[in-house]
Amino acid sequence: MVEKYRGEAERKQKNFTKFYETSSKTNENIEDMFKDFVLEIYKKNKNKILENRMQNKKLYEVLKKENSGSCC
Repeated sequence: MVEKYRGEAERKQKNFTKFYETSSKTNENIEDMFKDFVLEIYKKNKNKILENRMQNKKLYEVLKKENSGSCC
């Protein structure tokens, strides 16, 4: 259990965007916390994700061309 003022202080110290008061017992704010967490990760890594997609697409095209020749 973390008191709200302490959670807010750690949030600021660690540069998190939001502090959540949650309860695993009642499921309070659990889903919202995870949704926001995943969205935050996506936003911070969006350029890397898009870059990897482009690299994978290029690799797929190369492999597709290499395997498109006649086969036995």
